[in-house]
Amino acid sequence: MTPVVVSADYRTALVSIIPQLRRFALSLCKSQHHADDLVQETLLVAWNKRDELRDFATLRPWCFSILRNAYLMERRQAHREIEDVDGVHAAAVAVQPRQENDVAAHQTLSALRRLPVDQREAMMLIYVERVSYEEAAAILGCAIGTIKSRISRARAKLVAELDIATVLAEKATAESAKIQASGPKKSGSRAAKQKSACLRQKPRATV
Repeated sequence: MTPVVVSADYRTALVSIIPQLRRFALSLCKSQHHADDLVQETLLVAWNKRDELRDFATLRPWCFSILRNAYLMERRQAHREIEDVDGVHAAAVAVQPRQENDVAAHQTLSALRRLPVDQREAMMLIYVERVSYEEAAAILGCAIGTIKSRISRARAKLVAELDIATVLAEKATAESAKIQASGPKKSGSRAAKQKSACLRQKPRATV
């Protein structure tokens, strides 16, 4: 096939997938700044190697692969694992929940951040970016069966952790409601007793 001709369409296609690249980068990195650097590097490589792209339909998984390879190269150079196991990034992007749906979303995001990198990558690609299992396998450089196994383990961990979080949240809510309900009653009871004691007290005789 003939290589894709560089045009406004190619430029537009690259720009259109920036939000998806950024989400994927954030699932790998600790910081927003680091993720933005990875996205910029990905776009630069994709632009410089534009003649290698044979089909526009493969642009998104191709860019995902470029981004992940750049991330892995950084890890190898740094000789350390780069994971958000302590939830630093999750805390940085979290917002104060105002509704039950917001709380659930925040809990899910936090749980997702604590997954091992390989499981988090698979979950992000399949459930967030909606790529196929075949594309995810190509991006992550493994078999489709491996992707399915990672997804299965990740889902089991998320379900277990979210169930625990739900129980703890319900318990905390119940205890808070109990404290609020019992507080005013105790105050009112003390005030009533004091008032009753004053009424029962006889006035002193005056000379």
